[in-house]
Amino acid sequence: MNFGKDIGKKVTDFVKKYKYILLVLLIGLVLLMLPSGKGEKDVQNIPEQSTQHESEADYVTRTEERLEAILGKITGVGQVDVMLTLRRGSYTQYQSDNHSERTESTDSTRSDEDQKTVILSEGSAYDTLAVSTVEYPLFQGALIVCSGANSPSVKLDLICAVASLTGLSSDQITVVKMN
Repeated sequence: MNFGKDIGKKVTDFVKKYKYILLVLLIGLVLLMLPSGKGEKDVQNIPEQSTQHESEADYVTRTEERLEAILGKITGVGQVDVMLTLRRGSYTQYQSDNHSERTESTDSTRSDEDQKTVILSEGSAYDTLAVSTVEYPLFQGALIVCSGANSPSVKLDLICAVASLTGLSSDQITVVKMN
């Protein structure tokens, strides 16, 4: 009978002495038992190719709408319309795997470069190209038409705001009074 009491006392002493370490280990085991979600593919998280990159016209329209909404909140602006023009469109560069072969002859040195685009695969149902660089459209100019444009301070506020949001310089932004 003493043998059972000795083991019980040793276990109790051990638990009291190392209770925090045992608690951390228990929490770690519970976390390991939780499903990670990597085994099954969530259909809603797979981006569709058509919606992944919006068209340039949609990007410009959405940017104009956002500018109109925020510029209309500036004191003295009143009703505002914004038009943006593009210098160049968007550009997507895909990751490629470069393999160079050099062949030397007595006449000249020849270099052939074979480029292969890298494809990311998540099983047999979903493949996508590996994107290296995405550059958004670059704006060329902005026209702001607003009811408060007769005030020089409002014009300055609008020019500064649009310049900071679009990257345009002040000479590329025109502010005129609305009818």
